[in-house]
Amino acid sequence: MYSIRSSHLSVCMTSATVYPCTASAAPLPSPPSKTVPGFTKQQIRASLSASSADGAFSSVFENIVKGVLISNFLLELGAGAFEIGLLTSVPMLAHLLQPLGAFFSERTTSRHRYCLLIFSLSRLLWVALIGGIYWYGQGQMAATTLIAWTLFSLMACFILDAMGAASWVSWMAVLVPEKLRGQYFGWRRSLSCLAALLTIPAGGWVVTRWPGGS
Repeated sequence: MYSIRSSHLSVCMTSATVYPCTASAAPLPSPPSKTVPGFTKQQIRASLSASSADGAFSSVFENIVKGVLISNFLLELGAGAFEIGLLTSVPMLAHLLQPLGAFFSERTTSRHRYCLLIFSLSRLLWVALIGGIYWYGQGQMAATTLIAWTLFSLMACFILDAMGAASWVSWMAVLVPEKLRGQYFGWRRSLSCLAALLTIPAGGWVVTRWPGGS
């Protein structure tokens, strides 16, 4: 004998007959569903445009402070193999913190505010470093101190970016309509790559023209 139960019907079946069961199990509770806030088309369009611009500016920032330009900056200050090794290895170690960032983001009420806090702190770290570069140029800071300051800013920036990565992906998954994800992220990636392609040679040109640069 077979038994079929649902929230609306409970029947028992044999090979020849179908008849109601005398006892019916209570319907299983449905798992709680996360409600997705509704957006108008204008809001989605504006948000995607802002995200595309953010991708381009983020690519410029990443290639200046995490690419070949920052490596050359440290070498010009007299950094050795140990410091360059830290610059290379810290990003990979920071990626291990992404599950922790996802845990903290799930404890917040807004992915938007969480990402805004994390990535704003990550960018503001470099404002203080600009002051350090100015003091070094004025002869008020030693090169070793500026190297340590730069490495600290880089490590803190990598850690904060890793803490916000999972929340940003989750936020974009809600914001970008499913049918447009391939097209949109392809366009955003292309725009970011174009910004990176222009940033590296432009940054190198500025460095070579800067007094004392090479």
